[in-house]
Amino acid sequence: MKSTVVLAAAILLVGPSLARAQSPADKPPAPEAPSAIKAPAAASPAISPFGLRGIGVGTGVRLDQTFAPYSVADKNYFESVHLLSASYKVSDSVAISARTGVDRYGESGGSTTTGFLNTVIGAQYATKLGRYFRAAGLLAVALPTANGGGNAPNPDVAAAHRAGSLARAMMVGVLFTPNEVYLPFGADLAFVAGGFTAQIEVTVAPGMRVRGETATVDSSKVNSVNGALVGYFLTPELSIGAELWYQRYLSTPAAVEKDSSLRDNLSFAGGARVHLKLAGATFRPGVSYGAGLRGQVADKHVQMLQIDVPVSF
Repeated sequence: MKSTVVLAAAILLVGPSLARAQSPADKPPAPEAPSAIKAPAAASPAISPFGLRGIGVGTGVRLDQTFAPYSVADKNYFESVHLLSASYKVSDSVAISARTGVDRYGESGGSTTTGFLNTVIGAQYATKLGRYFRAAGLLAVALPTANGGGNAPNPDVAAAHRAGSLARAMMVGVLFTPNEVYLPFGADLAFVAGGFTAQIEVTVAPGMRVRGETATVDSSKVNSVNGALVGYFLTPELSIGAELWYQRYLSTPAAVEKDSSLRDNLSFAGGARVHLKLAGATFRPGVSYGAGLRGQVADKHVQMLQIDVPVSF
């Protein structure tokens, strides 16, 4: 009888503890499933410039038109430049490109003259420097395919090419020199973050005369074109930007030796661009207005309305 009482007391004391030990509430929590690995955020897009080079590489085409009225000695003139560019992405860092076009020139109310421009073929390299910085480099050759060359050029075509270079703020002068070959090379650096882009560009363009010794006095010259850009995406579909362009001869051509005001030109431009994805392609039509601040572009009161449509695939 005594042993029975002891056994019963033991069951009363130990039983509840065993029950609690086996209760699901007291079991250690199951390990949590590892959280899903988040994909890295997409890189912020860079602003597409109007007068500078793009900071990346890609496959696409671009139609670029500039309409530029200006005045000289109380006479009004009109110049338009129409450029077609194409690029092909060879790798994630390298693309090859080609560019050419036509220009049209005339006095207001008079007849017009059409000229064909040089062809520029180049290769561009682009890379990222950390999270926010991007860099690019260019090496190109401008071939003298423009008409109006030689020792006896058509004066109207020659005038169209001079006006065409002004209409483009002297930033793409290598397109308008039918007697010379140029080898432009340059680099860009951009900060891109949160829809904002700030970019600077430097290009040096050494050239040599290959024909037209009488019409082109200088056997060689060295030009430079530089620029800066700031831009911002107001929405994913709309961006705005402003650019500063500066052209300067690094050598001293005969024309600059006679008139030092021809040494350099400074201009500005600002505009907006729409970004649309259609049928597997990205369209970025834009419009900008520019004017001269210094040099011939300012002295001749050149007004620059640019409409361009880049398409990337």
